[in-house]
Amino acid sequence: MTKPVTYYISYGILGGSLKGKIMRRQLNKAGMAPVKSATEADIIIAHSAGCWLIDPRAHPRLVFYVGLPLRAANLKMFMTATRTINQYSVGPRHRFNHAWWGLFYGFSRAKRNLYIIRHAKTATISDFSDAQQVMIGNRYDPWLETPRMSELMDSKPWAFVSLSGSHDNIWEEPEKYCEIIEHYAKLLV
Repeated sequence: MTKPVTYYISYGILGGSLKGKIMRRQLNKAGMAPVKSATEADIIIAHSAGCWLIDPRAHPRLVFYVGLPLRAANLKMFMTATRTINQYSVGPRHRFNHAWWGLFYGFSRAKRNLYIIRHAKTATISDFSDAQQVMIGNRYDPWLETPRMSELMDSKPWAFVSLSGSHDNIWEEPEKYCEIIEHYAKLLV
């Protein structure tokens, strides 16, 4: 019996395990197994500011950067981004859930989130050069910035995937992302 491919999800500033419940269920159904630390994972799935929080000691074989914030953050940009994310969410139920769980995670992880906010302008992502790296950008994601995206496309040997939806589409329609993750995971075997 072969060991299942393991995965770790690094959530963003307003994300957490309740938002990722459906995705985890689908990945588990596909034969993958969750782990509690990025250092134990074959696959790392990072969303938003979670892209900045991946333990640099990790040795993944596959990394997904979803909604990587490329635009410099300030309060005005954060408010504009929040309105844009809500505007392009799948439906009213998702907008309500996004706001509710966002507040919950915002307050329950206050120390972590203050760290993210303080370091947003200087944050970098760990480069796992031994791993296949995939960046997934969403069409209506206010945190993407064309010049920085072009810079990454020119300088990184990553795969770039564009999907419809807003910044938090990964939690609204996780099946699309799971299909992509499963496709790349099959290449690891």
